[in-house]
Amino acid sequence: MTVFLVELLVRTSLLAGATGLILFVFRIRTAASRHTAWAAVLMVMLVLPASLAAGLRMSVPLLNLAVTNVESDVSRTAVVPPATPTSVSFSQFTPRDPASQAMTSIDWELYLAGVYLAGALVLLVRLAVGTIQANRLRRTAAIRRGRLTSDCCATPITVGWFRPSLILPHGWDHWSSTQLGAVLTHEQEHARRHDPLVQWFALLNRAVFWFHPLSWWLERRLATLAEEACDAAVLVAGYSPQQYSEYLIDMARAVARQRGRIRLIGMAMPGAGLPDRLRVILLDLRGARLSRTRIGAAMALCTALSVVFGTATLAERRSTQDPVSPTLQIKFEAVIIRPCEDSGPSNGRGGGGMRNALTPGYASWGCVSLAELIDQAYGGGPFPKNSLLNTVRLAPGENPDALKRVRGGPAWIEKDKFAIEIRLSGDTTDLTGPARHDLVLTDMGPAFRAMLEDRFQLKLRKATEEAPMYALTVASGGLKITAVDPNRCYEVTAEQRAAAGRVMLPPPPAGFEGTLPCGYNGYRASSVRAKPGNLGMQFVRVSMKDFALSLSRSMDRYVLDKTGIDGRFNFTIEYALDDTTPGDRSVRDMFREARRDVRPESIQPEPVKSDGPTIFKALEELGLSLQKTKGPAEYLLIESAQRPVVR
Repeated sequence: MTVFLVELLVRTSLLAGATGLILFVFRIRTAASRHTAWAAVLMVMLVLPASLAAGLRMSVPLLNLAVTNVESDVSRTAVVPPATPTSVSFSQFTPRDPASQAMTSIDWELYLAGVYLAGALVLLVRLAVGTIQANRLRRTAAIRRGRLTSDCCATPITVGWFRPSLILPHGWDHWSSTQLGAVLTHEQEHARRHDPLVQWFALLNRAVFWFHPLSWWLERRLATLAEEACDAAVLVAGYSPQQYSEYLIDMARAVARQRGRIRLIGMAMPGAGLPDRLRVILLDLRGARLSRTRIGAAMALCTALSVVFGTATLAERRSTQDPVSPTLQIKFEAVIIRPCEDSGPSNGRGGGGMRNALTPGYASWGCVSLAELIDQAYGGGPFPKNSLLNTVRLAPGENPDALKRVRGGPAWIEKDKFAIEIRLSGDTTDLTGPARHDLVLTDMGPAFRAMLEDRFQLKLRKATEEAPMYALTVASGGLKITAVDPNRCYEVTAEQRAAAGRVMLPPPPAGFEGTLPCGYNGYRASSVRAKPGNLGMQFVRVSMKDFALSLSRSMDRYVLDKTGIDGRFNFTIEYALDDTTPGDRSVRDMFREARRDVRPESIQPEPVKSDGPTIFKALEELGLSLQKTKGPAEYLLIESAQRPVVR
C-alpha cells in the first residue's frame, strides 16, 4: 500500500506542477478559467486511485542503448519492474537482543496503512456530518418575503449539489436594494457554477489524500477562486467596486461577531481570502478575456498531460529486431494453430508445464491453453530472462495457493486448448541435445512472444501488487551453521558430466562428501530419509538467496532473503508438513505408493500423523527465522486477447 500511495503522490504532484506551468505560460489569469483548470486536477486526483488499481496504464517507450546485450532483453509489453527492496543486513554470528528482534519484526506496512486509514476516516466523518447538517439547514430554513432565511447564517450562503439553494441571514430585509442585488448576483453565480458541489469534492479529495499537501492547497485555492469568479460576475453586472467592497467588509464583520460564517462541522463553504479579493476588486485585476484559441490549446495540453501523468509507465523501447543470443538465431517461418480437446484438468494460471517437442527445424506444443503459453513466454519457465519479481513458477500440484501469475482477460484463455506447430529457420542444429535445450527455448523467446501477440492479438503488461510474504532473517540467537570453503570442490571430466546428463551430477569421490564439482555455481538439494509425515531435505553449497527461493516453492508465501549473509552452506532440514507448506502437498501425497501411470491429482492423500517440528522450528535450529512481512510481487495482466484464426 505504501508503494501505491507514493506513486499517487508523485503522479499528482507532476500533474499539478504541469497545470501551474501551463496557466503561467498561457497567461491565464481570470479566476473562472483558473478555477476550471484546478477543478480538473481535483477530479483527476479522485479518479486516479481507481484507474491505477484497475490497471489503466499506458507504456511510454524509452530508447534502449544496449540492444545487443541479451541480459537487457524485455518483452514488448513489459514495464520496468520496481527496484528490489533493499535487504536489511544482520550480523551472521553475533546474537541479538530479543527486544531489538521484536522491533525489527514490526510490520511497518500494516502500521502505515493504519495511520493512513485513521486520518482518512476522521476527515470523512467530518465531511459526512457537515453534509448532513447542510441538508438539514436547507430543510429547516424559513421563507421570509419569498426568500429562504436562517438564523444560523451570518452571511448569505448557497448549499446543494445539483439544485443549489440560496439561504440569507437574519436581517437581510433591511438591506438596501443595491446590496441585495449584489448579493443575489454573487450567490446566483455560485449556483450556476455548482461551486458547492466542487467544494464538496475538494473536501472529499482532502480526506482521501490527507497526507498530500496538494489536496489541502487545492481545497483552499478552489474556494478562493470560486469567490473571485463570482465577484467578477457582480462587477460585470455593473455594481460599483467601492460599494461592493464595503458590503464584503460588513459581512466579514458579521462573521467575526458570530465566530463563523455558518455553524456547520467540516463544511468549509466558499468565503476565504477576503484581503486578496478586495485587492482584485478595487484594482481591477480580474484579467483580460481569453481567446478561444488560447483556451482550446491550454485545455488540449492539460488533457494530454493528465493522461500522461495519470497512466504513463516507463518501458524499454525495443529495436526493430529482437535481441537474441549471439550463439543462436531462430525465426518462426510458419505457424499452424488448431483447437484441440484435452480431457486432463487445466493446470490453471501461473502453473503447469507445456508439452512441447523440439527437433531441428520444427517445434510443437500439444493441447495447451493460452494462459500456459503466456506464463511460459513472459513469466519465466524456459524463458528465464522474463522472470517475475518475487514470484516463482510452480509445477502442477505445487502450492495452489501461490500468487496467480497470469490474470485478466476472457475466460477462454484458460479453458480453451490449442495445438501449435511451428517451422523454424536459422541456427536450429542439435535442438535435442540436453545441454542446448534450455538455451534454444531461451533464444526462441522473442519470436515466441511475437507469435502470441500476432496470432492471438495479445496485449498484456506486468503489474505489481503488495503481497503477504515471509522475510528470512537471522534468529535472535545467531546463525548456527557455518559457511563452507568455496575452494573445496572436486574435478569432473567431460565424459563424467556427459554420462551424468544435463540435470544429474556425478557422485563426489571419497573425502568430498557434501561438496559440488569445481566450476558448478549452483547448489544441490536432495530428499533424505525422514520420519513418516515429515519432509527431509539436504542442501549442498546453497546460498541464503537460493535457500529463500527454495522455501518459496514450499511455503504459503514468497520468502525474501533478509539475512544479509554471503557465502554458501551445507545443512539438512527436516520438518512436518502442514498448511504453511502447501507446496509440499504433492510430496506428502506421494508418500503412498502410486503407479506412474496415475495422475498425481487423482491420488487421495492419506493423513499421516507426525510429531516433527514445524518449518519455523526447524529453521530456528539452524539459527534462522521467518517473519511475516509484505513486499512487491509482479504478475502478468492481460488487457486483451482474441481467439486465433485457424490457418
